[in-house]
Amino acid sequence: HTVVVTADGNAYAWGSNKHGQLGVGSIARTKPKEDDNRLAPVQCSVSACTAVSCGAEFTMWICGDDGRLLSAGLPQYGQLGHGTDGEYNMATSSVKLAYEAQPQPLVISALVGRKITKVASGHNHTIAVDAEGRFHTWGFGGYGRLGHKVQKDEWTPKMVEIQGGD
Repeated sequence: HTVVVTADGNAYAWGSNKHGQLGVGSIARTKPKEDDNRLAPVQCSVSACTAVSCGAEFTMWICGDDGRLLSAGLPQYGQLGHGTDGEYNMATSSVKLAYEAQPQPLVISALVGRKITKVASGHNHTIAVDAEGRFHTWGFGGYGRLGHKVQKDEWTPKMVEIQGGD
């Protein structure tokens, strides 16, 4: 999928919306498991945006003068930053795990009060920089990619501790 922010602060998206990553507020399916492909740009449910970042199946938007960060899409590794991976069991007599998609962009509450100035996303993780120059990471933590000295998924943004020296 692709998402852009225009000079007037609106955001437009196109491509796969299978997990609500386009941030249009819904997922259009006529059959279960069918992908929702948007072949032409559609307006995202955000406004006053200054930046956007796409992960594999999720999107982040910086919006407003206060630098709010919003997210939408697949929460599987906590990459949306809302304190959950959205996992649930689809079957009653066995285990069949699925993840609850979030098609409506929501503000990441753990970052409220911090003006986010930059955002970048990897496949299933994100880094945000606030106005004080602090780095916050969350999502899939394998291979140490979050910078928290452990290989652990983070479901909410956590500040990266950077130490000076050799």
